[in-house]
Amino acid sequence: MKKLLILILLFTACKPKDKEIFELLQGSWAFDFKSARTVGYTSGSNYRDNCGFTFNGDICELPCSFRSYFSFQNCFQPGYKTKFKILGDTLKIWNRLSNAWNPYLIEFISKDSMVINFPNENLGKLTYVRPKVEEVNFNEIIMINVSFNDSGESSCSDDILYLNKSGIFFKSTVEKVMSSPKIRNEEFLQISPSEMDDLFESFRYYNIKTSSDLFIQPRGDADAIRRFFSFYKDGEIIKKVEIENESGPDELIWGYHKIEGFDQLSIKSKAVTNKKDLKRIKEEIKINLLEGVKSLEFSRFYEKTIEELESYLDGI
Repeated sequence: MKKLLILILLFTACKPKDKEIFELLQGSWAFDFKSARTVGYTSGSNYRDNCGFTFNGDICELPCSFRSYFSFQNCFQPGYKTKFKILGDTLKIWNRLSNAWNPYLIEFISKDSMVINFPNENLGKLTYVRPKVEEVNFNEIIMINVSFNDSGESSCSDDILYLNKSGIFFKSTVEKVMSSPKIRNEEFLQISPSEMDDLFESFRYYNIKTSSDLFIQPRGDADAIRRFFSFYKDGEIIKKVEIENESGPDELIWGYHKIEGFDQLSIKSKAVTNKKDLKRIKEEIKINLLEGVKSLEFSRFYEKTIEELESYLDGI
């Protein structure tokens, strides 16, 4: 009887490694920028093929879909829920776009930190940590996406997005504004308080106070997307952030992808009735678009010089 009891205690005390890793994986993980090292001209933050994970039971929820390192896909697409499995030290997550497993070698894992690597690839180690809930201390955001290659042509999403805590939401494209610079008041929509809260809540892990302002890590001759963020508090800018090729913090990517994916046509939104602030908002959108284009140092943008562009956008 005594021997049987000892065997039972040993069996329950020593969990199989797969089960131990499974339990430690549960919850959300974000890329740890402090751990990023550079391989050649490419930083660890740029060659990762994901924007973090959330494990809930036997389901893995990806905030962004996987992208291929080899084809230099610079734009993360909307994420999804998928299956995963653990085989020894290897974590495999099912890629629904390629219908194949994305494998990662788990070199270390604890309740707060995880180090993974791509098997058979000398890409360096990727460290992930638990994201911490931060105070969302801004009440207005403008985001300008400019997609470009050496010719200045678009290759990914070129959205212009605006959102404030009053529930005013605007979504258009750079191409549309460049074809007709007049933004009509009717294009601004009033979304519900719950929808507004949900969109702002998606930034709950992003630490705006400690975040860097610039995340520029080019990928050689590949197409690129540059994103320009302006965060406002009571009408005043409190933070500007610029990122290229999805190289910014996962916690920021989670927030802006939520806004990008928000479909104003599928909700019961309505036109904004209080239009007194729309003139200022449109002026801020114009300023942010001009600043973004100027920072890219294009000689021409949509066949216009910077001087012509400034004059053209005066009618916004």
